[in-house]
Amino acid sequence: MSIYSENMMLKAVAMLGKARSLRRTSIHKSLKVLNEAVELMNESIKMEPENIENRKYRLRHLLGVTMNSPKSYIKIVDEDLDFFKTRFDQLNREDRSYYLAALGEYEIYKKNRDTGIKILEDVINNYQETSFHEYVTVYLESLR
Repeated sequence: MSIYSENMMLKAVAMLGKARSLRRTSIHKSLKVLNEAVELMNESIKMEPENIENRKYRLRHLLGVTMNSPKSYIKIVDEDLDFFKTRFDQLNREDRSYYLAALGEYEIYKKNRDTGIKILEDVINNYQETSFHEYVTVYLESLR
């Protein structure tokens, strides 16, 4: 893993936080910072397309932006979900649960509620030792 691409991704994540805080005072500035952050994320992925940690950062954050704002990054989210799907058998259990949690949330966002809930229940039932187990449990409870 390249220190440069990792630092670039972390800077982009910090910029997303700044963009969120700017929403209250200037939508224009907020969108500008958001777009710059996404450009940095994409550049980081171009530098190291197989870097799982950077893919996880981009997937989680852009899924959140897509689900909770008028700005959508569906194409990028789809690309990252496909990245994990095609490598699922090579992923460790932590990364599998991360992918499945994101996929479940995404399916619910796309109005495939039953599919999303089944995926999230899979995480709860089969990935108890992972860090995403508790998050998914709380998220699923919030839907009921």
